[in-house]
Amino acid sequence: MVMEIHDTQLGKIDKKACFVWIDRSYKGLQSIKQKLDSYLFEPTTYSQYEEKEQITAKMEAVEEGHLELLTLLKSGKNILKDHLTKVRHQLKEAKRLEESINRYIMMTHSKV
Repeated sequence: MVMEIHDTQLGKIDKKACFVWIDRSYKGLQSIKQKLDSYLFEPTTYSQYEEKEQITAKMEAVEEGHLELLTLLKSGKNILKDHLTKVRHQLKEAKRLEESINRYIMMTHSKV
């Protein structure tokens, strides 16, 4: 669901591509957030509660970063290498977050 930017792609990346990647990632996070907020994934133990709190805090930070980049990429300014670095960082953070969420989902549905 989360795209990654590889060094070989940096020369070919334009503003529109970065916008599309971040936008898709943001929408994917919104979808995962709805799923995570479902009663099916409510924590049943204290460790699950702590894990969900950490995930929620991280999700808010990643979503905020995505929104900042989307605003920047919508503006008329030219995209700089620094912006590409930020796009890459945001996508990596979103991927890590998605992995954490998948672990949490497995944890809430495992038989103890």
